[in-house]
Amino acid sequence: MDLILLDIFIPDGCGLAILEKVRQKDKDVQILAVTASTDRDLLRKSFDLGVNDFIFKPIEEIEFIARLKTALRARKEFLARLQSEELYRKLAETSPDGILVVSLMELSETLSILGPMNME
Repeated sequence: MDLILLDIFIPDGCGLAILEKVRQKDKDVQILAVTASTDRDLLRKSFDLGVNDFIFKPIEEIEFIARLKTALRARKEFLARLQSEELYRKLAETSPDGILVVSLMELSETLSILGPMNME
């Protein structure tokens, strides 16, 4: 799961309880809270419980799309970082002396996982 849109006020209960349960199971999923509330304490508590961002009602289409894209980009970058860290860990385990011998194919695959690099 990459993204959850969660209404803070739902008919059968409070979205904060759902938020707590979600965070217990998945600390890394992006959560966008949808709310009409401007209660600072509620917003602060939501952030404390793990909301990544808010979308305020009434929802404006351009804001909605921008926040979704931002949340999904953050998730993609997080997953790429995890993949990169796992790759680095595997490389470190297989080359304790710091010397690494790889084929061009392996190097190409590694670089494709890491994605474009800014060399400036």
